[in-house]
Amino acid sequence: MRLSRLAPLTVIGGVAAVFLAPQPASADTECKEFDNKTGECLIYIEIPGSPVTPGDPAPGDPAPGGGSGGGTGGGGPAAAQCIDDLLHVPPAAVECTSTYGYWSNEMDAYIQPYDPPPPLDSPLWEGHTDGAVYRYTYAAGGTLPATGGGTLWAATPPAGPAAPPDPADLAQQALAAMQLQAIEIGIVPEATPGSVGLVGLPIWMWVDQPTENTYGPISRTVAAGGISVTATAEVDSMIWFMGDGQTVTCTTPGTPYADSYGRQSSPDCGHTYTRTNTGQPGGAYTVAATSSWTITWAGGGQTGTIDDISFTQEVQVQIGELQVIQTR
Repeated sequence: MRLSRLAPLTVIGGVAAVFLAPQPASADTECKEFDNKTGECLIYIEIPGSPVTPGDPAPGDPAPGGGSGGGTGGGGPAAAQCIDDLLHVPPAAVECTSTYGYWSNEMDAYIQPYDPPPPLDSPLWEGHTDGAVYRYTYAAGGTLPATGGGTLWAATPPAGPAAPPDPADLAQQALAAMQLQAIEIGIVPEATPGSVGLVGLPIWMWVDQPTENTYGPISRTVAAGGISVTATAEVDSMIWFMGDGQTVTCTTPGTPYADSYGRQSSPDCGHTYTRTNTGQPGGAYTVAATSSWTITWAGGGQTGTIDDISFTQEVQVQIGELQVIQTR
């Protein structure tokens, strides 16, 4: 959204300032002063009224540099300014933050996200399910009563010198702070030398000693720029690749095996091999467990999900055949 700009001819204390588009100097066109923000050529025409000397700051504009103390000096880059050229004639600096939110130079208004956001079936979303719904407010100086405004949907926060960070970026930081990891595999037969399973007997698989980092749920909060975002993650499924071409999907962490279970099958996460792996010594199979995470986040007037987060751990188990030897 872009609002209309000032007319080309603006009266400034008895002087008409004509703003011309930047153009190269020529023999018959010489520009003596440029607008330091836009690069436009300024031509001053004397009209009746209080005189203004070219180069003087316009009313409401900050005075030129040169004062003592507080400055960075040395001609470094100037700090970004919040400029209102809709309610101020000529354009003037305004507070970058106020009770109405942060200032957007592009919209000439203060921006504030709905927090909490409106329901997704609200027409304020304009049919979208991502991004956020914002209030925009025209308020000269930031502390005067609001002079108008409305609502808008945007995929990312409208830009502004004091705009807060994108909540989606803070969600990624919260995810990084979780330090998610692959699970520790629990399996019978155990993945240790000398432990051998048999064809036709049940295999038990489970998440060994699950923690918030390996299985969840886990939450972390990151705050910056006046907003905070909380992300929550947990494993929603375990996919076990058994090495014999079969996969087993478990929606629970599985049940640890105990000797008292004997030859029972696992109640929630198990498998049975029908042959040994003749291509490997000892008939070993490589078992890979992939944990798939669901991550949701909310904050700054937005909600969202982070997809495609998974981790894989591998072990080897030996599967043999029971040999029956008949004697006479």
